Amino acid sequence: MRSLGPWGWCALGAIALACYAMVAGVPGVARAAFSPSANTGIEPAPDSSRVESFRESFKDQLAQVDGRSMFFIPGAPPPPPPVAEDSEPETPPPSKYGGPAVIATINGVVWFDNGTRLRSDEAASGGLRIISINSPWGARIEWSGQEWDVPLFDRTTQQFLEAVPKEKPASDPESSEEKP
Repeated sequence: MRSLGPWGWCALGAIALACYAMVAGVPGVARAAFSPSANTGIEPAPDSSRVESFRESFKDQLAQVDGRSMFFIPGAPPPPPPVAEDSEPETPPPSKYGGPAVIATINGVVWFDNGTRLRSDEAASGGLRIISINSPWGARIEWSGQEWDVPLFDRTTQQFLEAVPKEKPASDPESSEEKP
C-alpha cells in the first residue's frame, strides 16, 4: 500500500464513495420496483361523452360561420350598353390627296415618304394602291377610295430653259480706288 502514492489513495477513496452511493440507493429502487402504480381515483369518461363535450364547445363558433359566404358574391352583371343607331353622317370624300408623298419611282416601284414601297399590282394598308406609274413625273394612286394623280416633278420645262443670269465678276478693291 505504500507504493500507491497520493493519486492512488484518491482513486481508492473515489471507488469507496461510489460503492456507498450504490448500496444506499438499493432500498429506494427496490421499493419503487415492487410498489403498486399511482392511481388518481378518477375514472376516465367514455369516448362518447368526450365527443359530445367537444361538439358543445364549438356550437357558438359554428353559429357565427353558418349562413355566411367565405367569398365575395358579386352583383348582377351590368346590362349591355344600348346599341346606338348609325346616326353619324357619312364623311364626304376628301377634296385633295392626303396620303403619303411620292419620293421616287424606280423600276416600276413607287417609294413613299413613310417608308412604304409599292408595285402597281400591290396594295398597302390604309387603302393605298398604285394604279399606274408615269415615270419620272409621278403616279396615279388610289387613296381613300378615289384616284389621284400624285406628282413627283412638275411637268414644265420653263424652269430648265430659263437663262440663268450671269453674275458680274467682283472687281479688285485696288482697281476701284482712284489713282492720282
